[in-house]
Amino acid sequence: MEMETDQKGIMEKKMPHKRLYKNGRGRTPPWKEVYRKRCMERLRSSRTRLVDHFRSAGDAINNNNTQHFPTTRLVQDVMEVEWAVLNQTPFPSFSVAVSDDEIVRMAMEELQQELIAEEEKLLLEVLSYDAAALASKVSKEQTEEVICPVCKMQGLHEFAKNDSVQVMGQAAGTDTKVVKCDCGLALQGANLTLNTVRSSLENTLSHHAQMCGGQMAFTSTTDTQGANVLITCGVCDWMSFLI
Repeated sequence: MEMETDQKGIMEKKMPHKRLYKNGRGRTPPWKEVYRKRCMERLRSSRTRLVDHFRSAGDAINNNNTQHFPTTRLVQDVMEVEWAVLNQTPFPSFSVAVSDDEIVRMAMEELQQELIAEEEKLLLEVLSYDAAALASKVSKEQTEEVICPVCKMQGLHEFAKNDSVQVMGQAAGTDTKVVKCDCGLALQGANLTLNTVRSSLENTLSHHAQMCGGQMAFTSTTDTQGANVLITCGVCDWMSFLI
């Protein structure tokens, strides 16, 4: 009879444990939710350092590989620190819950996997964004944008010779290339490209700089060949055309 009473007492002590965790399939124990939130907050503070590490390395994102992410170690360190803090913080039912090693083990394993997966997901998103931004920057640089000399704000655009582009009220011929700016400048010529415009600008500025330190002015104009850019200098009386 006494043995039955002891067994009943043990079962009654174990029941709160089951209610606290429910084998990981039921309601989340209150202490675990507090613990999870604290771990998440500490991970956020460490995320910048982790992202910077991989921004400098780049291998993981280039290979779309999370195998070498040190997230597991980071999560473990954070969980250990926050576990020590939680042990020192009064919390309802916490002392009862942690007395059951199985409950703690199950809670820890579940939370660790959740935190690792979340960190790796966020890290990949950040690094993927960086990769996309870098690709966009490289693509823009490869287009060798030429800033319009007239408005000095927008880039010039080169149109293929078969594109239908209106220049000075006339449709450009099929053998004519057109370089335009949204400010209204529109240059055309059989051999005209962004590279020829760039070269002309660079050569003009370089030649002028060898003789004069004055500021050059660029004005949209029209000559016998069509639209052009008049280049002048008020100091040395320089005057030339862009194309």
